Amino acid sequence: MIIAIDGLSYVGKTSIAHELSKRIDYTHINTGLYYRLLSKRIISDKKRDNNHIIQRAKKLTVDFSNNKYSFNDRYNKKIDLDLLRSKNIIVLASDIAKNNNVREIINQKIKSLNDLDNIIVEGRELTQKLFKNALWKIFIYADFETRLKRFMKVNTNDLNHYQILRAIDKREKQQFSDLCSKHKSVFWYNNSQVPSAKEDVDYLYNLIFEKNE
Repeated sequence: MIIAIDGLSYVGKTSIAHELSKRIDYTHINTGLYYRLLSKRIISDKKRDNNHIIQRAKKLTVDFSNNKYSFNDRYNKKIDLDLLRSKNIIVLASDIAKNNNVREIINQKIKSLNDLDNIIVEGRELTQKLFKNALWKIFIYADFETRLKRFMKVNTNDLNHYQILRAIDKREKQQFSDLCSKHKSVFWYNNSQVPSAKEDVDYLYNLIFEKNE
């Protein structure tokens, strides 16, 4: 079974998907890591021309089962989530995601994951484009104030939380509006009032497995 979890920024998608995958012994695949890992490498390279970014995107490989990645076909670097939460990486990843050529390359890598089974795949555009055939398609959303508080917890070194999230929110509103009007098979989940990922996981676990029994 494939469970696809989509949603707005800072609704807790990663925490929810990670904890749910542990509970049901599935592999958790965070597709957003492709963009953050690519951004980390681009910053290290100190080269941001379009051709260089495209070539790096083509070489990026991620082994989610072993939590490793590489840009040279050898999984020799461990994914460190803390290093991928800096403002510079978040902003660059957002910019890179707007590059249609890079997005097509990354999306092809993500689409290949459809051949896997027993996975929880989490990220953007999953329910509408990349995992249309997932047995469960879940879109998580929350109000701006709730997401701002969560953003501030995981990005303690950034001072312009409000401005950063507003910029992200402006871009996401159109996606949210389009998804609402076109995709009726998606399960919509508002977790604005949910105090922790554990309660989110309890709810979704009961929803999925009670309906599948």
